Amino acid sequence: MIPQDLLTNSTMPTIGSIMICPLIIHMGTLIPLRTIRKQWRAVCINLIGLLITAALILIVGLDTRQRRRRSVRQLGELSRFS
Repeated sequence: MIPQDLLTNSTMPTIGSIMICPLIIHMGTLIPLRTIRKQWRAVCINLIGLLITAALILIVGLDTRQRRRRSVRQLGELSRFS
């Protein structure tokens, strides 16, 4: 009755991965502002961690991009000598 490739042909995993961010934001809006103000240290630590994570992602991404360009150049130089 149920097809063998139901999950592979389904869009549910894609929708699930897209809906994680709105769900987390919605859960965050359920916290009263008074509680967030009381836990300002935790909020600051979270924001600092978020900034560090974003910076590391950008640094690693730029480094990977430069390495890829170098390898493409080297392959181009090697093909000239062949």
